[in-house]
Amino acid sequence: MSASKPASEHSLAHRTGSTIARAGVLALGLVLAACRGDYSISPTACDEHCKIIERADCSEDYPADCVRDCEAARSGQACERAWQALDGCYAAADADAFVCVDDRSQPGSVCLPERRGLSECLLPGSGACFDHCLRQAEADEATLSDCEAGCHETAPGCEQISHDYYACLAAPPPSEEGPCYYEALGLLACVK
Repeated sequence: MSASKPASEHSLAHRTGSTIARAGVLALGLVLAACRGDYSISPTACDEHCKIIERADCSEDYPADCVRDCEAARSGQACERAWQALDGCYAAADADAFVCVDDRSQPGSVCLPERRGLSECLLPGSGACFDHCLRQAEADEATLSDCEAGCHETAPGCEQISHDYYACLAAPPPSEEGPCYYEALGLLACVK
């Protein structure tokens, strides 16, 4: 003969099962709401920047990495106008103005005045470096975006020497040792 469960034990099991089922339905609802794309935080300037520049749809485009790098470069408000001008120009450009370089979206030869303006804002005097990068890109000696990124990475205390070097490259003086030989030596000595 089987013993039946007391009524209180049966209703406890029923209530527990019902509570678990309700929790499961609630969790499923939350997951489905998240999958709809509902996101309560407004996009940041860097979210928008990355959405604009990653239009070449390259295999190594990772929006999270782009946003992280943008936020590091865009920290502070000092160059916000220059960033906005550049983002406005990029947004107005056709999608085919962005190309895949090493499987990552990069701007082609678009928005050059705005890019130079941002470069000058981020590191005053770096416009000559940007101009040098343009010449290298035109001669197929370097990609503009990779060279351009290096213009913002001058060693502390070497800004003026770097500026002199790139200004020299813009209009090399005649020299027996080669164009800008002494300026290059000075820059190498400074960054060591």
